[in-house]
Parts: sequence; structure tokens; C-alpha cells
Amino acid sequence: MKNTLKTSVYLLLVFLLTSCIGDKKTVIGMETGTDDFTNKDFKGNVYSFTELPDDLCQYLNTNDILKAYENDGVNEVKIDPTKRFMGKNCDFTLLYNDPSKYSRGMISVVQDQGEDESLWEEKWEGRKKIYKSASYVFGLGKAAIWIEKQRKLEIKMDGYTIYFTPPATYDKSFDYKTTAVNSIKNAQFFK
Repeated sequence: MKNTLKTSVYLLLVFLLTSCIGDKKTVIGMETGTDDFTNKDFKGNVYSFTELPDDLCQYLNTNDILKAYENDGVNEVKIDPTKRFMGKNCDFTLLYNDPSKYSRGMISVVQDQGEDESLWEEKWEGRKKIYKSASYVFGLGKAAIWIEKQRKLEIKMDGYTIYFTPPATYDKSFDYKTTAVNSIKNAQFFK
């Protein structure tokens, strides 16, 4: 009986904390059907999914990333193409003046498998509404979403999605969104 009471209290606390602190919210009953988040000026992909190499590091401008983080004490952006996961991605590391500090970022591209391209707008609208900290980013790909709590930029292209996670920093006021948008714009995925 005592364990049941403890378990019940624990589950109640977990539920309450997740509801209050978590980033997800329900989309049940929300209106859908707007397309004001789509990029009307999208001219198409520079590269198709099959044209992109597995190692996406060549698309990152490490000088721009270094410049964005230089006030935080970063002295090098290290790209190690041997440290890769499966698929098309690039994992990179910020090295600080203090050798005990480092931070990692990543860019990856995932093919939209089995997705009806005519229904992508509804899916992306719903995806944005799921996250409390999500906001649209205009002028990138067909549509783009910045998810603040996950520190992630998602960009819908024709046939695939680009995901960019800028490295964390020790500066609490750092503008991750601007850094992510500028890094992706300089990566030359767009016409």
C-alpha cells in the first residue's frame, strides 16, 4: 500500500512537471489550414537529396561559426568527418580557450520518406503548433521552424528536411536562432 501511494505521488509529480515545464502542447481542437508560414519565394533546391554527400561538413562555413562564438571564448571549430552517424550529416565541435570546455553542433538532412508532398503544409503547421517554444522562420526553404527549447532549426525542402543544431554556449544571452539561420544561409542549400 505504501509503495502504491509513493508511485501515485511520483507519477502525479512527473505529470505536473511535464505539463508545466515541457515544451509540447496538444493540438487537439486547434484550427489548421493557414499557409502564411510557407516561403512564397522558394525557387527550389540547389541539390536533390541524392546529390548531397554523406559528409555535409563541406557546406558549413567554419569561419562564420567561429565569428558567431568568438565572444564566448571559442578559438577553433573542429570538424572530424570520421565522427559521423549514419545518413547525411556533419558533427562539429567548438574548442574553447579553456581546454576543459567544448560544445558540439550538428547539421543533418533526412529524406521525406513516404510523405505525400501535397500534404506537407498541414504536417508542418501541426509540427509548429506542438511545441510551445516553436516559431516560424521566414525565407528559408519551403518553410522553416525554430524550436527554442531544443535549440534546433528545421527547414523543409523539396523531398527532404534539413536539421541544424547550433552548439550550446556558456553565454546565457546567446542568440542561437540568429546563429542557426545565418549558418544555414551561408551553407548554400538555397537558390
